[in-house]
Amino acid sequence: MIGFILAALFIWGLALLLRAIASRENPTIVTFVPAQMHALVTTKSNKETDVTKGGGNIVDAIHAVPGRILDKSPMDPMNWYYKLGRESRGILYYLLGIQFIGIFRYLRLNDVRTFRFGRKDEESAYRLQAKSDQTRYVFFSGQHDIQIEGVETTGILKINLLFNLIYEEIFPVRVRLRTADPYAVLTMMVTRLVISKVGGTDPKLLIAEETRQRELADAIQEIDLIVEEQLGIRIIKVTLADVAFDAETQKFLELETRTRLQNEAAVAVATKDRTVQILANDAAADRVERVIRPTAENDRTVAVRVAEAYENNKVVTTYAPGASAMLPLGK
Repeated sequence: MIGFILAALFIWGLALLLRAIASRENPTIVTFVPAQMHALVTTKSNKETDVTKGGGNIVDAIHAVPGRILDKSPMDPMNWYYKLGRESRGILYYLLGIQFIGIFRYLRLNDVRTFRFGRKDEESAYRLQAKSDQTRYVFFSGQHDIQIEGVETTGILKINLLFNLIYEEIFPVRVRLRTADPYAVLTMMVTRLVISKVGGTDPKLLIAEETRQRELADAIQEIDLIVEEQLGIRIIKVTLADVAFDAETQKFLELETRTRLQNEAAVAVATKDRTVQILANDAAADRVERVIRPTAENDRTVAVRVAEAYENNKVVTTYAPGASAMLPLGK
């Protein structure tokens, strides 16, 4: 009985010890791998992401990605890849939730740099933020947002575009070792493609028509195989999150619109003034034809007009040729 209790205590203590070792910041022998993450196992621990200053060779990779198996059958670790399936786990995983690394084995410290559209806790506005994580556990999937500014289109108009890419690190070793910053390379590839596609496009149509936006996103999606082969990243979904004129182009278009509206208003005012003047001229011509000319041609009409003027004003002003002034006739 005592032996059974001692054995149980020993096993319990060993389990607690293994979980404590697995919980260390820089674990060895065993570790906990967070959900949807993977880690690269090396022969020497590195405390800096600059591997020229320390770190050993990659000998294994472990993960906790649901529904995926890491196929390590290729001789070259750069070609290890995830495929659909359920990964077989050891007894330590099922009993204690930990994974075995090995004796004198460590987890590689990585520098993962991406851009993500979001906000900090103390901020209220969303914006594009640089994300740089120094971690031993890397997310299998995530988002990488690419902002391309000042892209020239037809004419002198420039636009800004924001793309959201959802990705998976299908080749975990290739992503970390092929290039120093794989997401910077991905950004350059997407930028070059977008510039070539948008260069001959009418920006107003691109901003207004959802079909054109979807075609541009699909064009990025089509380079998925190239990206996967070169960087080990699989592009799952591309979305054109935002497209708008850049600040200088927006000012130019606003000035153009304002000038056009002002010119249209000036033309409308001038047209109205001309119409009024034409009506006034027509009225004056009509008065000459109907009143002035008949009056000048008929002596009796002149007398009547003088009488009317005297009746209305009690004063009649007449003009005597050769005189120096208009002489009012008395009341």
